[in-house]
Amino acid sequence: MSTTAHIIRRTVLLFALSLAAAMAEGLECPQVPAATIAALKAYVSMRYHFPAGRRLEVQDCKRAGPAGYTRIFMVSETLGQPFQGLFFLSPDLRVASQEPFDLSFDPQKAAAEAVREVVSESKGSDLPGTGPPNAQTLMVVFLDFQCEYCRDMADVISKQIIPKYGSDLRIVFRHYPLQAHSWARRAAEAAACVSLQGDEVFMGFHNAVFAAQGRITDTEVEAELAKLLGSVPRADAMRYKQCLAEGMGRHRLYRDVLAAKLVRVSATPTIFVNEWRQDGIGDPEALLRKIEETVRAQKRVAADVAPVGADNGLSRGARQ
Repeated sequence: MSTTAHIIRRTVLLFALSLAAAMAEGLECPQVPAATIAALKAYVSMRYHFPAGRRLEVQDCKRAGPAGYTRIFMVSETLGQPFQGLFFLSPDLRVASQEPFDLSFDPQKAAAEAVREVVSESKGSDLPGTGPPNAQTLMVVFLDFQCEYCRDMADVISKQIIPKYGSDLRIVFRHYPLQAHSWARRAAEAAACVSLQGDEVFMGFHNAVFAAQGRITDTEVEAELAKLLGSVPRADAMRYKQCLAEGMGRHRLYRDVLAAKLVRVSATPTIFVNEWRQDGIGDPEALLRKIEETVRAQKRVAADVAPVGADNGLSRGARQ
């Protein structure tokens, strides 16, 4: 059999398997026909050289942008080889691309809208963090537990940011484990499960993992993470184990990975203060100045819209 014939036969087989899976699982993306989803899965499987039968799941499906594209986020965990891919399907359902360029739309505006979507999703959500949920200033941190720069940023957050701005700032932590880091993904799934036990338990685990970063190994990571959780007050070990066994941590992680891809996170930490962005640890002093500036601005806005006579602590004499 020729190489071309073999490729065609394999593509047809992958398409048939994907179509059968899509029909068995039900419609994964309501606005897109099951056959189109199956075709996309077949092409993705071919492009990334997946073995026949490797399962792809649609985790997110949403209309995106003014041109009418459909955003599809696919994942696969087969054989311990994680895959997460973000694709954009054309309005006529004929073309899928990982990075379409709509030349009729301002690229800076498109990037700003993606940031706005992710920041908005992070407000008042069940995402883990610290600080009042209704704070007007939001800091979103995309982190990797195996990243030394993230460990340094965690130190800045705990020693400088929280003590000074803890009552005016909500800090939300989202996971983006880098593929180059051997145990970061497992730590992210573990932390996603811990986050179900509340902010206090999550922050205790978050700080413990970064403090132990240098001694965690790829072969002992699960045992070490469980041990670290045991050192956190009010942590529920049984609930944690059940969450991991049911795959809940993995599915919560998918949401963070999708958010990171939408705003094109390529390094950790990546930080947003409302919609202002800092890639990498950068200059911590610049970050502190931005937080100070944003908190002050939000307080001025609150003072301007407060009812006449309201005692909100923001009178002229109370301003800093």
